[in-house]
Amino acid sequence: MKTVLPAEREVMTEAVRVLLAHLSPSKAARALSWIQSGAGDYVALRDRLFREASMKALVDGIRDAERSGGGTRSRTPRSRQARSS
Repeated sequence: MKTVLPAEREVMTEAVRVLLAHLSPSKAARALSWIQSGAGDYVALRDRLFREASMKALVDGIRDAERSGGGTRSRTPRSRQARSS
């Protein structure tokens, strides 16, 4: 199986959309500033985020996301879904 990686610009565009969907504009701007400055320790963050996940679970999750469109679909945040119900 060959994995096709999206262009960096495409990933950043989607990341900005996700941030804006889940954070206030000021928090999203702060997060983008932090990301672009290279601040923080990515390895420590990665280890904390994926501490409980096995490699198989991560690979399966990536494959599922690719099959369903790679996560590029527009989704309503869960907090908004709960309010609109």
